[in-house]
Amino acid sequence: MNTRQLSMSAMDRIESTWYQSLALMERDFPCSIQGAVMHIMHHLPHYLRKFGPVSNFWMFPFERLDSTLSRAIGSARYLELAAVKHMKIQWMMSMLQAAG
Repeated sequence: MNTRQLSMSAMDRIESTWYQSLALMERDFPCSIQGAVMHIMHHLPHYLRKFGPVSNFWMFPFERLDSTLSRAIGSARYLELAAVKHMKIQWMMSMLQAAG
């Protein structure tokens, strides 16, 4: 099999194994260390079906957002709250800048 080709039957097997693996990770690791990456992993089989091999789609926008959110987190106690507040400030700043 070419590394750039994937049959749908193989994709079905991969998807089943993928979800079983994610379920085990969710069982064995606390929710506090699961984040956006774990969520994105749930969508990977859909993206593989839609766009083909991972080399066919660009993750730069997600990586840029991940970097922005990582810099926003100052305390490990309130991860989501810090990220949401930072994004809210970023949004307000961009609106003020656009308004002049």
